[in-house]
Amino acid sequence: IWISQSGLENMIRSQQTYADGKDYLWTADVDVELPIFMNDSGPSSAPPVTLTTWFISACLRHATRAALLEYNRKTQAWSSLTYADYLDTAYAVSRSLISLGVRSRSCVGILSYNCAKWNLSFYGTVMSDCVPAGLYMSNSPETCHQVLLDCRAPLVFVEDADQLAKILKVWKDLPDLRHVVTYEKLDCEHANVMSFEEFLALGVSNAAQVQLEVESRIAGQKPGKCMVLVYTSGTTGVGKGTKLSHDACTTFVRYLQQFN
Repeated sequence: IWISQSGLENMIRSQQTYADGKDYLWTADVDVELPIFMNDSGPSSAPPVTLTTWFISACLRHATRAALLEYNRKTQAWSSLTYADYLDTAYAVSRSLISLGVRSRSCVGILSYNCAKWNLSFYGTVMSDCVPAGLYMSNSPETCHQVLLDCRAPLVFVEDADQLAKILKVWKDLPDLRHVVTYEKLDCEHANVMSFEEFLALGVSNAAQVQLEVESRIAGQKPGKCMVLVYTSGTTGVGKGTKLSHDACTTFVRYLQQFN
């Protein structure tokens, strides 16, 4: 079993019997670090690591290579992002989240199709020690409300006007939601709606100072803590949020690597 020193101390202080496995085999709290059960051999025997560590390492190792390729339907042209740019922009997302007062372990919604900005938002959220929660583009306003209310998201990224309209319809019933960031530049009179470019600019003025906070949050991350929330589609009722830890994701990749 692997767990950090601070995680072990928290377990001892809690003085729980763990009769039902709560906070030992499972947890409902994104801030609880669960112990990691390891095997003697194979992918599950490798030292646990955070996804953030892997992401930064990959970006530094392949800095000049293309990391993301994206096709723009309007201009009918491809654009690319190098690993160095990928890392720099993800850091910028982290700094902007912190500049807006988004606290560590907060959940951040992402309501968009797969695109470069989705990935940048995801990794920037994870690097700021927050928890991304994806929303289906097909969600109704009511389902968007249920997910954002359940995870208490203070901020949500949305792709376009259609997705923004869903959030605006239910915003008044989301007490924790403070900001909406749109991937497309839209005309919106709401004071707390901004474009992705405006969002990134928030962390520029005091970048050096805020970057220290980003690095501090990264250093405090634990492989056994929740890294992402994955909500079910709700086909048999209200969608449920499934918590996946850093270790769950990195170990899965290690198993995939066996197939090369």
